Amino acid sequence: MPLDVYKRNLNMKHGGRFKKGITPWNKNRKGIFKHSKETKEKIGVALKGRSTKEWCARGENHWAWKGGIYPLIYKLRHCIEYKIWRTDIFKKDNYTCLLCKSTCGNGKKITLNADHYPKTFSKIINENKIETYEQAISCKELWDITNGRTLCYECHRKETSNYQKINWVNQYVKL
Repeated sequence: MPLDVYKRNLNMKHGGRFKKGITPWNKNRKGIFKHSKETKEKIGVALKGRSTKEWCARGENHWAWKGGIYPLIYKLRHCIEYKIWRTDIFKKDNYTCLLCKSTCGNGKKITLNADHYPKTFSKIINENKIETYEQAISCKELWDITNGRTLCYECHRKETSNYQKINWVNQYVKL
């Protein structure tokens, strides 16, 4: 159904109650509701003296900063050794998710993920104090296929979120 027909039908469905320019699909757009002069002045006073650098944290000041390790992890996730490790994990588990037993093939479109388990990828990097690409390539534990399993996309999301919750509780909550 074309959009203009849909809008007309929706307007008729609601008894023509929508005013011109204020409809359910554009009520939050800028320019429809104007601020009063008083409100504009209050906003100006609140933002006066602020620079974009104060509220736009970058680098070490950003809340998600992890010490500048992203370039290393990006290199590792896209290197040939990682791709070989993934393929070996899939072959070891016969291209089957170990949790829900769904398989890839026979017309099924599932996405498989190789998961470092029982030790996670970041835990191995932190424990072995890996800081360079060469150290990571030479680390045997990182590329060991016994420290990996095959999961489908949905199971990998569930497992990762569960691990993060447990890790958060162990780190921050003192019982």
